[in-house]
Amino acid sequence: MNPSPAQPLAPMPLVNWMGVRTLFWMEFRRFLKAWPYAIGAPVLTTLLFLAVFDLALGGVRRDIDGVPFLVFLAPGLVAMTVMSTAFEITGWSTIDAKIRGTIQAQLSAPLRPTEFVSAHVLAGAVGGLVNGLLVVVAMQAFIASTPVDLMLLLYFAGSSAVLMASVGIAAGIYAEKYDHVATIMNFLIIPAIFLSGVFFPVSAYSPFFADLARFSPFFWIVDGTRQGFIGVGDTQIVPSMALSGAITIMAVVGLTVMVARGYKLKQ
Repeated sequence: MNPSPAQPLAPMPLVNWMGVRTLFWMEFRRFLKAWPYAIGAPVLTTLLFLAVFDLALGGVRRDIDGVPFLVFLAPGLVAMTVMSTAFEITGWSTIDAKIRGTIQAQLSAPLRPTEFVSAHVLAGAVGGLVNGLLVVVAMQAFIASTPVDLMLLLYFAGSSAVLMASVGIAAGIYAEKYDHVATIMNFLIIPAIFLSGVFFPVSAYSPFFADLARFSPFFWIVDGTRQGFIGVGDTQIVPSMALSGAITIMAVVGLTVMVARGYKLKQ
């Protein structure tokens, strides 16, 4: 009796939604399980910044571009929280998966590089946006302010979250150990964000540092976030939107190329 012929394999779907969804939830649950560090610490740090500046002012009203200083400061802290959280989620997750060897299992799954990147980036971006929202809610104890342009705020918050989630994955891929990711975060990412108008308008810097800050993509993101939140900024909104969107797309495309080529991933 002749054996039955082998059944042909089913064609791979155009998008492996199940795989993307599974990988996303795996990474996002990792973020939620570590909530005291991943959520509590960034929110508390932001509130401490507001409290310190409030105490430093000593009740003296100082305005910047016609708005109280704390109101001016708040959007910068929101942008900082979104970006730093998105970077940390994906950066630590990627280097941990590399060291433990679990990233090989993810790469061997029936996922295209675009699907692998999408799941990880989305998990980091959503985590960053969750912390940003919590910061906005918690800050109401210090300031009573609501966004003047919610869609604009969401655009810059979303693009910054996707950008930094992509940068975090790239940093984790490049790194050889945990200290490398910490070094990139503490000596490159955080200083660049701090100097991009989070605390003070870039126009108040010396000409050299003002020009230097404008070369940073973080400046355009922070300024756009501030315009969406309080309607005040140092730049025209259309160039800020275009530049932020272009840099974000470039980061995602570059990361996808890294994954597709197996850069520091294939053993």
